[in-house]
Amino acid sequence: MPGKTLASRFLRDTNGSYAVLFAIALVPVILSAGIAVDYASMTRNRAFLQNAMDAAVIAAGAETNMTPEERIEEAVNVFEANVESHSLQVTPQITVDGETISGTANYDYPTSFGGIIGINSIGVSVAAQVKYAVESAAEVAMVLDYSGSMSWNGKWQAMRDAAKDLVDILGENGEREDISFALAPFTNIVRTSMPSQYIKDQPAGSTWTGCTQDRKWPFNIKDMTPVGSNASKWGWMASANNGHCNGHIARNLNIRPLDNDHAAVKAQLDSMSPDGMTHISLGLEFGWHLISPNEPFSQGVAYDTPGTKKFIVLLTDGAQTTKAWGSGNSYTVANGEENLENLCQAIKDKDVYVITVAFDLDDVPTKNRLRDCASNPGYFFEAESNEQLAQAFTTVAALIKGSLHLSQ
Repeated sequence: MPGKTLASRFLRDTNGSYAVLFAIALVPVILSAGIAVDYASMTRNRAFLQNAMDAAVIAAGAETNMTPEERIEEAVNVFEANVESHSLQVTPQITVDGETISGTANYDYPTSFGGIIGINSIGVSVAAQVKYAVESAAEVAMVLDYSGSMSWNGKWQAMRDAAKDLVDILGENGEREDISFALAPFTNIVRTSMPSQYIKDQPAGSTWTGCTQDRKWPFNIKDMTPVGSNASKWGWMASANNGHCNGHIARNLNIRPLDNDHAAVKAQLDSMSPDGMTHISLGLEFGWHLISPNEPFSQGVAYDTPGTKKFIVLLTDGAQTTKAWGSGNSYTVANGEENLENLCQAIKDKDVYVITVAFDLDDVPTKNRLRDCASNPGYFFEAESNEQLAQAFTTVAALIKGSLHLSQ
């Protein structure tokens, strides 16, 4: 019967045999469709339960100051609040092992059609695991402008107080021994101590203390340890700047390596005062070395150390006024500006957070360089008054403290 369908034959048949056959044929079709509906519904419920479990363990791990019992309670509450909205009765199993929160839940999804073939329910299992948030350690280098213009209108005192507040907030008034600070006060020179083999024309085996400017280019835009000849070493200072070193001694403008003696950091901040001109890239160069794991300052941990974050806070109130070494043995102010840009990028490439502050600064190109130097636009601050500087440093502290919540 060409062109006739099974259905048409069924309709035209009078003895009922085709009707019986057709009914029998429909049973597996209907059963398959019903099981597909069950499976689709079960899959949706499983996805919902998985989301509820994920939310539960994440919520339990989000806080840093909770006991294991409190974390378990939080996870159970979040899970149950979610499943109740779907009228499901599921009891989660939450455990805390060290810094890991684990959750599992099992649910027997009742079928609507599976019972026809003896499948009354489908087992559903979900699981999730996270490491809860911990406060990571931090290394913070404060690169602070102590040029002569900072003596105007009480600016250096405002910077001092803001920096001390930053130490107290991040260090939780001396309680956080895993928070270390370094100081890089800069003018047109810096005064520092380091092993003598890293200073030009000095023999190894002693400690050199004195004033210096940047290394020869391109070493002044890197954090590599000086090696070999004088070319990579410090000490390349124009003779006109030598006289400023006595002023740095009198004003205690000394590089301070990383340590967690917060009281001593604040004491040095109390003791320093302005002197000299402005060499921003020099300050940043030393600030980077202070948190670098490379000699001559090796207090910083390796860049990829889990649980430790590195920060540089750079503040200046003026444009670059000091010559710096550039390519071709050139020595110009423009080199200092270009070196600052290159340093900023190289530091950020090491996953160091750079926070910049333009304080009572009216030089637009320098502002733009500071803005570009920051790790992101929210890490650049403009402060036109002492009050605004205090507010900016309060925000800086909040930014750093917030980023220390490390969810692993």
